[in-house]
Amino acid sequence: GLDIMIVLDVSRSMQATDIRPNRLQRARIEIHELLSQAPDARIGILVYSARPHLFVPLTSDKTALAFYLEMLDALVLPTHGSGAASALQLAGKELANSRQSAVVLLISDGDLATGAERKQALMEAAQGLGQASIPLYVLGVGSVEGDAIPLAEGGWLKRDGKAVISRMDETLLQQLARRGGGKYQAVTDDNSDWLALYDHGMQQQARHTLPDKNDAQVAWKEYFPWFLFPAILLLFVASLPCPIPRPARHRDGTTPVPLLIVAILGLSLLAWPATRLLAAETSPAGLAAAYQAFQARDYHRAQELYETLPGYPGRFGEGASRYRQGDFTGAVRQFGQAALQARTVRQRGQALYNLGNSYVQLGNFRLASEVYADALRYIPDHPASRRNLETSLALQAQVEERLKNDILSGRVRRAGKGPRRATAETEIPLDESASVSLGEQKEGKSAASALPVLPDAGESQLAALIDRGVEHARLAAQGSSTSHSPAQKQAIIEARMRMGELHENRAGLWKRLFEMEEGFPATLQTPRQVPGVEPW
Repeated sequence: GLDIMIVLDVSRSMQATDIRPNRLQRARIEIHELLSQAPDARIGILVYSARPHLFVPLTSDKTALAFYLEMLDALVLPTHGSGAASALQLAGKELANSRQSAVVLLISDGDLATGAERKQALMEAAQGLGQASIPLYVLGVGSVEGDAIPLAEGGWLKRDGKAVISRMDETLLQQLARRGGGKYQAVTDDNSDWLALYDHGMQQQARHTLPDKNDAQVAWKEYFPWFLFPAILLLFVASLPCPIPRPARHRDGTTPVPLLIVAILGLSLLAWPATRLLAAETSPAGLAAAYQAFQARDYHRAQELYETLPGYPGRFGEGASRYRQGDFTGAVRQFGQAALQARTVRQRGQALYNLGNSYVQLGNFRLASEVYADALRYIPDHPASRRNLETSLALQAQVEERLKNDILSGRVRRAGKGPRRATAETEIPLDESASVSLGEQKEGKSAASALPVLPDAGESQLAALIDRGVEHARLAAQGSSTSHSPAQKQAIIEARMRMGELHENRAGLWKRLFEMEEGFPATLQTPRQVPGVEPW
């Protein structure tokens, strides 16, 4: 029962390289170590330079935390400086409603306060945490000798023509930890820093969360020992090597069944339906029958059989069967479920790969390319996903070019000679040599084949796919409403095309979000300097 809010200094002084690779990257490494050290704790991350921002809310998902930690180097906050006092205050607010033990962990180089007023505000913020029973622990990252602060464009941060030397103020960090009722520890090359801060510090604060007095509680009384002892005694008696008298017989020659056998038989009959159901779910017979129907190209029958199977094999097989019948919308739905129910990384990657193929056949090349990219995150060495990603991006570019030409020429209606909607018969041909098995290879013939790679197609086949993509883009732009005027439809198409030009840029998204949080209505070219605050 422990909540840890990490308050991370990301000001420019954290780029100093007196600790390798630099202070900020070393802090990220230390946070990764904490994630493995505290597997049961909820952890959040708050970043600050001149002003603080909540980067990751409290979460038990260590995978999500690791994902966001990889973006630390790319974060650009709107204002330069080091406002640790306001960051500690925000951390206290985030933990104020925690129902379990909570601590704040400040990770900083200690280059924080210049001037008595700012130092006093910093001490008051630390003391406020201690008074709220939220101890403040501090991890110092840097060296007393210090180092110059490098700039991204090259050179060093200078003041009055001289390079600024940032030094770790260990005394200040120790004072903050004492005011906050916690501990201070400088970063070390071994695990002794977390041994001092977590094992002998933060972890000692953890306590079991006490239930509310109004919460209902269940206290179980265990009676099974009363039945367990006679059962063991009967088992012992039954195993003795003594002669057993022959049972008496009725006049009709039948033998009375002992009561114990009746009870055992009754329990067996009660358990039989559940056992039969479990066997049906785990037996490979149903999967093999569905696979045989799929191999025989009886896709309708295969779909019916896969619909009765649970979990990933059923959803993947049903998706493959629907795909082969030209029901690409149904295939999208089933492959999406298969990706969610996958139990291995390879299964999830294969489900996403086939989901991308289904989107291609629907003409949604943009979404297909995103799904192929996701598939490659799970199976980086999958050549089919990589090739189809390139193909879908090229098709999307052709669709956008067609739409742009139509808009420029004033043609709102569909142009071109291809069919308005390609059917299963006009779908792009499949290269069977590229097919792979469902799930792990060891499953063999008990699984349906995955859908293969999209090969190089002829001009007519590519034209059919591009026409399908143009039609999909226009239908998507129109949406479910038919009340839009031609000018509105054209504006929607143009807006969608403009959005398509925006590539994935997580760092830019965070930058704009932080700018809005600090009240900047427009995008900043460079971070602003706060009056009266040192810009590092």
